[in-house]
Amino acid sequence: MDFRTCTFCLTLLLWEKLPFIEVYGQNTDDTYMQSAQVLENPATVNDQRNREVFKTQKVCGIVVCEEYLKPRCIYSDKKLTREQEELLLRLMEDHLYTCGNSLVPEDVVDPGIFVREAINCTTEVETFYFSTSLKHYLPPVCVPCGSVDNLLEETDPYISSLYEQYSVVRPICENCKTIGRDARTWGKIFAQEE
Repeated sequence: MDFRTCTFCLTLLLWEKLPFIEVYGQNTDDTYMQSAQVLENPATVNDQRNREVFKTQKVCGIVVCEEYLKPRCIYSDKKLTREQEELLLRLMEDHLYTCGNSLVPEDVVDPGIFVREAINCTTEVETFYFSTSLKHYLPPVCVPCGSVDNLLEETDPYISSLYEQYSVVRPICENCKTIGRDARTWGKIFAQEE
């Protein structure tokens, strides 16, 4: 494609049509990317309605966002029946999931399977991804970006120092650490007085 023939471009900076020559070569970010928007919408209402299901013991699987490859938790209030498991497999094979969308199409009768919808592709990986029931068969991922590559090892000085202060240190990749993101921690260790 010859860029000189472009007469307009939809910029992610301003979310309006500008002459291509004004946009070409400028830095943009994901601020106006549709999947990066969290608005007060039916998704938020759905998440509020299903908040009792969004608990670690209710996680029944994982779906991966097609856009950014982030794993997202699938929840069910009860243990999945064989029919629900088959439906879930079909949905994951036949439909592309993107963060913030419903996992189940509107034309499917409520199967009792949920994902958080009031999230977007920039939302961190859910803490429940690291639950005891899942960690035995899921790979560790970077909490901010969802990458499985270049995770800092426990022997890394940054991670080791966090383990001296916290009982749980979630994975973070080299890239996220380099750009200034911090590893997520939990369970502050208090020094015992002598």
